[in-house]
Amino acid sequence: MLLRSAALLFTVPLRSSPGSSRIAALGSDHLQACRSRFRGDGRAAFGLTNHLVAFGVSFGVLHRSSQLRWRLSSRRSSSTTVATHVTRPTHTQIWTVDSFADAAFGGNPAAVCIADGLDDESMRLIAREMNLSETAFVCRDLDGSASSWGLRWFTPTVEVALCGHGTLAAAHALWEAGFCPKTEAISFTTRQSGILTISREESGMIEMNFPADAPVGSAGSQSLVGTTVVRGLGILEDDVMWSGKNETGDIFVEISAELFGQLNPPDLGILAETDARGIVPFCASSSALGALLGLRGRALRGVDFVSRFFGPRIGISEDPVTGSAHCGLGPLWASRLGRGDGEAVVGYQASERGGRVSVVVDGKRALLRGSAVTVLEGKLRLPAVSI
Repeated sequence: MLLRSAALLFTVPLRSSPGSSRIAALGSDHLQACRSRFRGDGRAAFGLTNHLVAFGVSFGVLHRSSQLRWRLSSRRSSSTTVATHVTRPTHTQIWTVDSFADAAFGGNPAAVCIADGLDDESMRLIAREMNLSETAFVCRDLDGSASSWGLRWFTPTVEVALCGHGTLAAAHALWEAGFCPKTEAISFTTRQSGILTISREESGMIEMNFPADAPVGSAGSQSLVGTTVVRGLGILEDDVMWSGKNETGDIFVEISAELFGQLNPPDLGILAETDARGIVPFCASSSALGALLGLRGRALRGVDFVSRFFGPRIGISEDPVTGSAHCGLGPLWASRLGRGDGEAVVGYQASERGGRVSVVVDGKRALLRGSAVTVLEGKLRLPAVSI
């Protein structure tokens, strides 16, 4: 839709003048640049502003049924009509959603922001301002369909390749706000994780189709963990029962349920030295573990494994519930427990907020299921920028 709108702008007839053909050619060049950038960035409409600014196009973003209306601000000079003023959106819609939660103030909170007209720096600053483990930025895809969107995720410090709870929050927000019919699946185009299809059941349960990313490792700690992770977690090398790493860059460390239930707060400074997106200690679930963790009796009912996630290297001290980590944990435990395609394994992430994630392994895909609750919605004011 954006490129079509831009194409219309670039084909607006100019009054005959010595510079009109030059302006038209410049517009064509920037339109092609926009197309190239969108395709290279997963076709999402991020960064379009820079190209339009270079051409001198003024744009206004009006959110109504998530449609964009573009206009050309111009003034008449002595020889031709040229665009001279550019203004960024003054506000955008934003939500806070608790993912992998059945009620407010549980699971993992993520911010969701409509990113139409926002550049990379604006998204980074908004994520820092929200100061949640992830802020998801969504922008209508090029075909203008209500069910096709671009998606990016930022921690308070960096952009990440994949985020489960941010994706869950984004889909939930778009459905609840009426941007997409609840009966339709949403297709998110991402930069590094391909196309993610998210569907919603009548019960409100949401299923996310993610790439499976099982860790590769071996028994013990020598092959992958090393002394840095062990010291950071405050355990001994002999405590490590199994360790592995996946393509996402997470290191998985299996320990006994008894030790898991007694883990002290980690040394985040040491863990930040590790060449990993996150550190994931985990163990098999048991009734005794629930008591060690101080959980209510039913918290671990039907749960196969329990984990935590520490990501100081990417600006996350401890993530409450990490969907993307379950793209590794799910396939690992499905293989161990002999669960075939269509059979779910269930994980519980034992952070202070806590949350359950159901995973079905379907070939090279991991189907993650969870629910979400909106706890905040409003408009985010943006600093006015004029050129």
